[in-house]
Amino acid sequence: MVILYPECYTEKFLCEYIGYSKNNIVKCNGKPDVIGKIKSSGNHDISIGIVDEDPMTAKHPDYKSYEQAETFLGMRLLKNRNSPNHFLIEFSDEFEPWIININRNKKAKIDFERFNIKKERLHEYTGINLPDNYKKFLKALFKKFPDPIDKINEWIAACGAANS
Repeated sequence: MVILYPECYTEKFLCEYIGYSKNNIVKCNGKPDVIGKIKSSGNHDISIGIVDEDPMTAKHPDYKSYEQAETFLGMRLLKNRNSPNHFLIEFSDEFEPWIININRNKKAKIDFERFNIKKERLHEYTGINLPDNYKKFLKALFKKFPDPIDKINEWIAACGAANS
């Protein structure tokens, strides 16, 4: 069984958007909580954290046990050297700048204002009740440019397949 550990509500929405049920999603409160919950999950299930890089914040001590396996469009798949069923999918920098960079791709180019969103205020759309306009924006972006979602699904499938 694959269990996803999103760092915040935006990443939780992303997990739901790509098709995972609430039974397979354990929402966490920041990267240290994600890494801690993955560590305490043991090795029975495939545990995958969905996190921001957050380069300016302190790292959980166990973060150093993860090594880069692959990169794609500002995302990294990290594998835990000590626990073969533990992984992180990490967005470069933070999720909001990553979304802005993805939207710059010539295949994407969704107008933020069409959804009544100010891109310089994306970080405000992170609470428990993500605004519908933000969800609609993300859905439109990933419908027009599905490559990042396809890669996340590929990584999740590969994590499970490699440990079956």
